[in-house]
Amino acid sequence: MLCSSSIPTRKVFNGLKRNWMKNTPFRPLFLMLCLQASLLPCEAHALHSFSPLTVAAEYKLVFTGKLVNERGETLSGCSITEKGTSNTVQSKLDGSFSIEVAGPGTVLVISYVGYDTKEIVAGNLSGTTITLSLSSSSLDQVVVVGYASQKKATVTGSISTVKGAELVKAPVPNLTAAVVGRVPGLISAQRSGQPGNDETTLRIRGIGTLDNGNAAPLVLVDGVERPFSRIDPNEVESISVLKDAASTAVYGIRGANGVILVTTLKGKEGPSKVNYSGNYALQVPTRLPQFLDGYDFSTLQLEAQLNDNPTATPMFSSEELQKFKDGSDPLFYPSVDWLDLMMHKSAPQQQHNVNISGGTSVAKYFVSLGYLDQEGLWKQFVKEYNNNDLYM
Repeated sequence: MLCSSSIPTRKVFNGLKRNWMKNTPFRPLFLMLCLQASLLPCEAHALHSFSPLTVAAEYKLVFTGKLVNERGETLSGCSITEKGTSNTVQSKLDGSFSIEVAGPGTVLVISYVGYDTKEIVAGNLSGTTITLSLSSSSLDQVVVVGYASQKKATVTGSISTVKGAELVKAPVPNLTAAVVGRVPGLISAQRSGQPGNDETTLRIRGIGTLDNGNAAPLVLVDGVERPFSRIDPNEVESISVLKDAASTAVYGIRGANGVILVTTLKGKEGPSKVNYSGNYALQVPTRLPQFLDGYDFSTLQLEAQLNDNPTATPMFSSEELQKFKDGSDPLFYPSVDWLDLMMHKSAPQQQHNVNISGGTSVAKYFVSLGYLDQEGLWKQFVKEYNNNDLYM
């Protein structure tokens, strides 16, 4: 601020003072202002500068939007990530999302399974609708249908496909068990764990016929009707499950409960390729009950008897209870853990496969040799099951 003591300024100030001091209602206020002005430091031709106060504030932008597919259906569970950071949120059931970003120039990366990843600039717009497109790679996949094979993009029926590479990840001796959990709408029930007799019962979207005995789906292996439970997973190229009327119409009434199409591997033109895969696993019971020994069981049974009828004759005397306890008479007073006596804690299982494939324009070949050894949990009562076969 520039403050000066020039004469014109003094004349103006004195003139104002004379006029305002004479019988004016603002006299007290004028005196106070004059007093405050006299207290201000003022030097002739002095320049006083004041430094501005700088306050730094972190800028944040909340960006909201909604995710839909090409048909306008909302997409839930999509990942929205601020590029270059770990700031990630997921879209809600209605497709909406909200994320706090550094500024309008932030790039958001939006990804979802089966759809192309999309990058957008946040900008100052919020509440926009973002459309994700189906991944072109998933649309180009070849799906086996009832009469041929076609691209996934042109399939109109309800068909689910599992590749053979996914099936070999599960160390199970039965191919039907390897399919379980990988196909939506496929219901399974395994009623036995006996080696060689542990086939899984499959149902596609429930039961479509009145006869429960004929409720199993139609199974075709390379176009031939046959069971597929004992096929080595290493020999399977893909398994297609046809679930609705549009996809099973070509099979007529035989496809009322759905159709399972198994396509095995075949030779391809090129040099010979040798592949080996193997796994070793231990089978253990999910849960076994814990039983009491002979002494504890007899003691509790005697206590229950006396609680019901205190005057009743005890079913076990103190001498008999002692024989249960010390095992001095195991023939008449036994104490045997039958589960431990008759069953193993675990049972080993191993599976190996070697296959050779190749061919020329004239002939192609695929040779597979599989070995499966699955032991049972029972001790010396059930012979180990071996499913060793040659499949060409």
